[in-house]
Amino acid sequence: MNIIAPPSITATATSSQLMMNQSLKDTTSASSSSSSSSTAHMMSKKDQKELKALPGNNRCVDCGLPSPEWASVTLGVFMCLECSGQHRSLGTHISFVRSVRMDSWSPPQIEKMRASGGNDACREFLHRRGGIDTSLMNCDTVSIRQKYDTPAGQLWQQVIKARVAGLPEPTELPEPLPVVETTSTQHNTNNDNDTKKYKSIRGTFKRGKSSKTKSKTGGNGASNKSKSNNTKSKTNTNSVGGPAVKVMEGFGSSPHPAEVRRQKKERKKEKTRTTGAAF
Repeated sequence: MNIIAPPSITATATSSQLMMNQSLKDTTSASSSSSSSSTAHMMSKKDQKELKALPGNNRCVDCGLPSPEWASVTLGVFMCLECSGQHRSLGTHISFVRSVRMDSWSPPQIEKMRASGGNDACREFLHRRGGIDTSLMNCDTVSIRQKYDTPAGQLWQQVIKARVAGLPEPTELPEPLPVVETTSTQHNTNNDNDTKKYKSIRGTFKRGKSSKTKSKTGGNGASNKSKSNNTKSKTNTNSVGGPAVKVMEGFGSSPHPAEVRRQKKERKKEKTRTTGAAF
């Protein structure tokens, strides 16, 4: 059995569905517009016209050629193709070069170009703070590196960043942080401590071991060996009148076991002869 809904209910469902579809379209368009505003895109004609209207931007900041089509984001200036190659050689930390027509630009980058105030403002700042001759008439006497790879050029970058962030413009460069050589100092200290420990252990060994060795080598005609500390051979005469025997002496040396046994036999024979003569 088919149930047919009243016309009023069908019309209400259709209108609600249309409203839902419209809201989805609005949400999608809003999200796409917000994402496009935060990402890089080609510079619009409006932005190009606004930036080139700033004082001095109708000519290259370095050589004065008209209609420059390249720009430095970090310095906020416009330049010609030939000068842009020299700016690239400075490194992106000094001059980040972009093409006005061919490269994509993000909103913060365009804002830096707007906050700089134009080529004339940059030239005037470098001349006032760094004493640099930035006039277009003498562009051949001062190189591009001598203009921007300087403390005044670094300070100009900080001024642009402060303007974009809405902060007070700095008047001096921040002092560099002191370099602390912790690694090398600790390494040298550890080496000194290790050397001291090794020396103390070696000294203890000399005082303990060597003294005991010397005390064991004395007695029975061998006392003269404990007084000597060289490595030369000496002649030692037994107290019992035996023949002279050469014994190698040195640090911590002692008689050879065969020599000790021979001396004992000689003492026994001497004792036997002495006892027999007494009777």
